[in-house]
Amino acid sequence: APVRGEDVMEILFEEALDTVYYAAGDFPLSWRTNKDYSGKYYFRLYDSKAGKVVYKDSIVGNTLSIENLKRYMKPGSTYQWSVATKKTGEYTAGVLKYLYVNTITKQIVSFQKAIDVPEDAAARYFRIAYLLQISHYLPDAFIYYQKAVKAAPDEVFYKEILLEFKKAFQIRLW
Repeated sequence: APVRGEDVMEILFEEALDTVYYAAGDFPLSWRTNKDYSGKYYFRLYDSKAGKVVYKDSIVGNTLSIENLKRYMKPGSTYQWSVATKKTGEYTAGVLKYLYVNTITKQIVSFQKAIDVPEDAAARYFRIAYLLQISHYLPDAFIYYQKAVKAAPDEVFYKEILLEFKKAFQIRLW
């Protein structure tokens, strides 16, 4: 006997994308479906305060760079984003907070000062990347994971974590 809802297509999001703090850089918002789907996705960006759509587009593929949304956003503002298909309803993904660059810079400085233990540059970059990631500064975490790999190219662990990060957030392997 069929199970209720087993044929329903759903849009799924990486849990960490429930909130993204963003100031600069090329980082994608991404999603996937629980069933094969090759049609268009309908993306919307809402101003959280006004509840109005500030950007909408149809997209082939399951990522959209936040960089493409910057011109529709104001630093210091909060947005929500959603994705829909012709086969699904609209799925609200999460919150996108567009921050001033100095806000993130201050956060990185505080993470750099967080502990007083001897560590090489790669370990410091990796620690900062991890702290940025768990604090929802995903675009900056991506930059710092890359810095860790560059500072210690022979350290397999850093490379593995960077690859996992890229896979989780559907970052193209360029």
